[in-house]
Amino acid sequence: MRVIPQRLRGEQIPDRVEVRGEIYMSTRSFEKLNEEMKDSRLFANPRNAAAGSLRQKDSRITASRHLDFFGYQIGYMQGMDFTNQWEALQLIREWGFPVNPHIHLARTLDEVMDYCKKWEQERFNLPYEIDGVVIKISDLAQQQELGTVARDPRWAIAFKYPPTQVATQLLDIRVNIGRTGSVNPWAVLEPVNIRGVTVARAALHNEGDVQRKDLRVGDWVLVQRAGEVIPQVVKPIVERRTGKEQVYHLPERCPLCDTPIIRIPDQA
Repeated sequence: MRVIPQRLRGEQIPDRVEVRGEIYMSTRSFEKLNEEMKDSRLFANPRNAAAGSLRQKDSRITASRHLDFFGYQIGYMQGMDFTNQWEALQLIREWGFPVNPHIHLARTLDEVMDYCKKWEQERFNLPYEIDGVVIKISDLAQQQELGTVARDPRWAIAFKYPPTQVATQLLDIRVNIGRTGSVNPWAVLEPVNIRGVTVARAALHNEGDVQRKDLRVGDWVLVQRAGEVIPQVVKPIVERRTGKEQVYHLPERCPLCDTPIIRIPDQA
């Protein structure tokens, strides 16, 4: 990746250092990539496109995908010291790594909340997709005192924004047969655009999920991308029902082998 320096820059250079960060694909690069792909191989979203690009066996393909990088943490360093997260971000930037230009050092909890509220709306103007803001305690001594739970630090938390919800029509409910024989319903939707991604289908998990939400074929429904990625039917818009909607029941026989579908009591 060209954005990652081959040599560290600046006057303060450690003997060894591990810089951690995130590789991402901008919205523009994602759209350009899908234009170049065959229809059957289109990526669903920039996150999947970035992950798929990194998994390529041919590094030339990865290099051609226009991936970007933001450094956000120093994992290990020998020959230098730093005392807080803000100082670490400045060092990462001085060494030549890209650092997000919108980072902010907050002095109070009110400042933190104001920052989160600001980006709930302004995130749509960014050249890449985000679904929240990461809040960290800056002081390293306090980080060490708080420690971690399993692999999750107590000194950092992700503030997630509610996903964008769009109304569309539930055209049909069909089923997939899983590798263990489970019967999994999924929704056929009138294609709808959610933040630049066309959504035409969504998982419904199981018959119990369909019944709990009272989803009916023909309903107008609210759809979102959970975590800004996975299409999800949230609920029906009951006020728009005409009486022509059809209550759904799983088929009695398997669509693949035509054997009876067995429902296990107390299971979905």
